[in-house]
Amino acid sequence: MRRALSGVVSLLLLSSCVSERKQSAQNDAHTSSLQKNVKKNRKVSLADITIQEAKQADIPIPLSAKPLSHYYYVDADRVMLGYRDSILSTADLISYYEQEMERLGWRSIFAVKGIEAVLQFEKPGRLCIVSIRPQGGGRFVEWVISAGFLLESSE
Repeated sequence: MRRALSGVVSLLLLSSCVSERKQSAQNDAHTSSLQKNVKKNRKVSLADITIQEAKQADIPIPLSAKPLSHYYYVDADRVMLGYRDSILSTADLISYYEQEMERLGWRSIFAVKGIEAVLQFEKPGRLCIVSIRPQGGGRFVEWVISAGFLLESSE
């Protein structure tokens, strides 16, 4: 009986290890794919960024924002765009996104506000995260907007 029980426990542990390795391999493959796409998209033009901004017309961008090409990633379901501003502060950007996203039909679902900020908004079928961080000793602020479509759950 003990032998059978230890055999079952061993099989469970072994299958658990195999599942973890499979998941780890899948995560590594996804990360590698994302890194390749980000590297491939490193050399982007202002026109490329402007096209993506137009496609995301319901996500506001302050007029004083300068696009950052090293924060640019696009695939079928997601877009990531980065910006820099030397006029607006972190607090200004938080206020701007809270007001403008609501005006454009987004609902705030999560926010962490401090020296840095993370704001999360949703619309039916879509999610948008705005990550704001002061840079250059506070001389300017950089932020990244990540937006994508929510996957349908099979519940």
